[in-house]
Amino acid sequence: MDDLDLLRLLRPQTSAPSGEQKHRARVSLAGVATSRRRTGWTLLRPRRAVLVALAVAILVVGLARGPLGLLSPADPAAAAAFQQAARAAAQAEPLDVGDGYVYQKIDAMWAFSSAKFTYLRPLAREFWLAADGSGRIRETSGEPIFLSEAEREVFVAGGYEVLSVNEDLGPGDGLPHLIPGLFGVESLPNDVDAVRDMVRSVAEDTHPWGVDTQMFVVIRDLLRDPFTPPDTRAVLFEVAADLPGMEFRGEVTDRVGRRGIEVAMTSWFQREIVVFDPVTSALLEERTERLLPYGDEWPPITWGYATYLETAVVPSLPAE
Repeated sequence: MDDLDLLRLLRPQTSAPSGEQKHRARVSLAGVATSRRRTGWTLLRPRRAVLVALAVAILVVGLARGPLGLLSPADPAAAAAFQQAARAAAQAEPLDVGDGYVYQKIDAMWAFSSAKFTYLRPLAREFWLAADGSGRIRETSGEPIFLSEAEREVFVAGGYEVLSVNEDLGPGDGLPHLIPGLFGVESLPNDVDAVRDMVRSVAEDTHPWGVDTQMFVVIRDLLRDPFTPPDTRAVLFEVAADLPGMEFRGEVTDRVGRRGIEVAMTSWFQREIVVFDPVTSALLEERTERLLPYGDEWPPITWGYATYLETAVVPSLPAE
């Protein structure tokens, strides 16, 4: 879940739609692109037959990792990594924003999908957020990455643009540290069972066919949030340690060369990945991989990522 999507779910009535929302609306109004369909196994070309076979194989794996509940308990190595992160988080100093702002710099890429095309949007984002939700978001978008030449041609022919989000937020607009229907991080209990129940409740409401994976997503969203207190982060890591289907992927380097521990959760047709610093427990990077083919690309396809380059407390907003 993109953090801007999270904010808009929380307070859709507080501000005018952003450029990205307007773009999404314009694309939706443009209608559904026509497509040619062929039916029957006898009409499958060799490459298409391979795709179908691959999709069937992935479906079997997806069922095992989905509502049928055939996953084994969490990988002991993944659980141990999360427990170590919990201990590191518990020892961290609380964030003291005071009258200032939390500043964060992110290198990211997220998928944008519409009825006519999907593209991957690289971007550099900076935001400044105060405890009351006020602040500023500034983005610079790169050239869109298309996974299908046909969809690129539709985008160019339609005169579409990749829009950046540049907004100033008033008090209450940002609300960066809430999860829809759940709680503010300041009010989270420090009891593992209570937090697990609350996270599961949200996951069941938002993604009933992949509850464990959605619990992982909710936990990741809260760990990403710089306002989440250290003791709460510790509890969230402990909850993650017990999730079935976690996979320990070892020590890695993120996109900027920092060393971290990578843990993943695979469910249905995508894989959710986090990389965190084992010493500080800081979230370094998150990624989503698509496990089905798309356009001209074969899986796994990097469907989105966010690399957290810098987090700091600053006394004021920049001049502009």
